[in-house]
Amino acid sequence: MPRVSSPGLVMPRVTSSVLTSLLNFFLLFASVQERSSAVLVPSEVRIGALYDGESPTDRTAVRLAVEFVNNRTDILPATRIRIVEGTVVMLANLDSVLTVCHQAEKGVATFVGPGSSSSVKTTQLVSAGLAIPQIAPIATDPMLDNSEKYPYLLRMSAPDTVQSRVLVDLVNEFGWQQMSILVSRDDYGTHGLMEFKTLASQRGWLIRTVQQFQPRENPAQIDVLLQLKAIKQAGARIILLNCGGLLGMEVLRKASTMGMTGGGWVWIVTDGIASISDFGREVPDELVGVLGTRPVGTSGDLYTSFRQFWRAADPILYPGAGRVKIEARAAKYADAILTFAYAFQQVIKDGFYRPETPLFCEGNVSWKWSNGPAMLEYLKKVDEPGISQRLRFTSSRIPREPLFDIVNLRKHGWQTVGRWDEARGLSMPTRNVTFMGMAEPVPEDYRTDLRNRTLKVR
Repeated sequence: MPRVSSPGLVMPRVTSSVLTSLLNFFLLFASVQERSSAVLVPSEVRIGALYDGESPTDRTAVRLAVEFVNNRTDILPATRIRIVEGTVVMLANLDSVLTVCHQAEKGVATFVGPGSSSSVKTTQLVSAGLAIPQIAPIATDPMLDNSEKYPYLLRMSAPDTVQSRVLVDLVNEFGWQQMSILVSRDDYGTHGLMEFKTLASQRGWLIRTVQQFQPRENPAQIDVLLQLKAIKQAGARIILLNCGGLLGMEVLRKASTMGMTGGGWVWIVTDGIASISDFGREVPDELVGVLGTRPVGTSGDLYTSFRQFWRAADPILYPGAGRVKIEARAAKYADAILTFAYAFQQVIKDGFYRPETPLFCEGNVSWKWSNGPAMLEYLKKVDEPGISQRLRFTSSRIPREPLFDIVNLRKHGWQTVGRWDEARGLSMPTRNVTFMGMAEPVPEDYRTDLRNRTLKVR
C-alpha cells in the first residue's frame, strides 16, 4: 500500500551535513546569548565626597573607609572606589552648588556628605536635579523627612524628632521640669528642638526662655552675650544647646566667662557638639560636666575590624586617626561609604550596572543619570553589617533602629554614661555622671539670682 503524505506537508530528507549545521548554529547562538547576558563589572567607580570643614576627621573617615572596602575581597572584589572630593561653605549656597556640579561632571555614582543639614538641602538641589543619589551621614533636620522635596536623599542618622525623645527621657531621669533653650538661627538649630518643646509642653514642663543666635563661618565671631544674659536672668539652670559643634564650643566658652558653667549649672548639648572629639590635651575645667546626646558609633559588626584599620593609620596623613576609639561622627561617614559599596555590589550582581556618564548643570539640556533611580532603590534595600550599627533603612530612608549614647564631658573627652533605643528607652544603670563644678547632689532646675537687683519692701 503506497504511503500518502498530508496535503502541503513536505518531509525533508535529513542528512548528517544538515545536523552538523544545526548543531553549529545552536552553539553559536548559545555563545552569543552567554556573552550578551554576562555581568558587566567596572574596574572602578567614582563617588563625590562633600565636606563642610567642621571636622577634619570627616575626610579621614571617608578616605579610610574607601581603603577599607578596596582592601576587602567580600565587598566589590573587582571594583575599586575612587573619591572626587570637594568642600562646601555652609553660608555660601552658590559656591556649594558649583562644587557639586563639578563632581557630577566627573561621572560620580553617589554623593556622600556634606555634614550640616543646611548644606545638605543646598546640595540636594543638584543631586535631585541630576538624579544622582546623596547619602547624608549626620544631617538630622526633621524637614529632610520630606521625600518629595528631597527625593534622592538617604540619611545615616535619625532625625532630630528622635533625638528630642532622647532628650526628654534624659531630662526626666533627673527630675528636672524647668529649662531654657539656646539654638543657632539656622535649619539645624531652629528645627532641632521643635519636637522637644512639644513633648515638654505635654508633660507640663516650663521652658523659661528660648533664645537664638546668628551663626558665623568663624565661630569666634558669634555674638551671643545678650542671649546668655537673658537665659541667666530667666532663672532656669538646665540649658539645652542645639547648634553646630564648633559654634557650640564657642558658646560654652562665652558662657563660662559669664559664670554660667560652674556648680549648679547643667548644659545638655545635642549631637553636633557631642560629636566633637578634638579638645587638645585636656578639656578646660569650666567645660567638664557637660551632658550630651549623640548617635551610637560602636555597635556594628565591622566596628572592631575597622577600628584596627583606623588605629594603624598615620595621624599626620589622616587627621584624627590613630586613636583607640572612633567617634560617632566618623563612624557615620564610614558607614555611608559601606552603604554605597553594598548597594553598588548588588547593582552589579543583578546586571543593572551601566557606566556612569558626566552630567552637567549648565545649558538648556535637562541632564539626568538614567541609572539614578535604580541606584537609589538599591541603597534603600541595604541590610548589611556596619560600623556604627547594622545598616538598614525605613521607607523614609532613615536608619531602621536608631541608637543614642548619653555622654558626659570629662577632662580627657566624652565618656558614655547611658544608652537609648526605641524599644527600651533610656538606660543609665549607674548614673555615673559628673556635673559641672563637681556638684553634688543633682543640681536644681531653677534658682533665682537676686544679685544686682533692687527689691522694694512695702
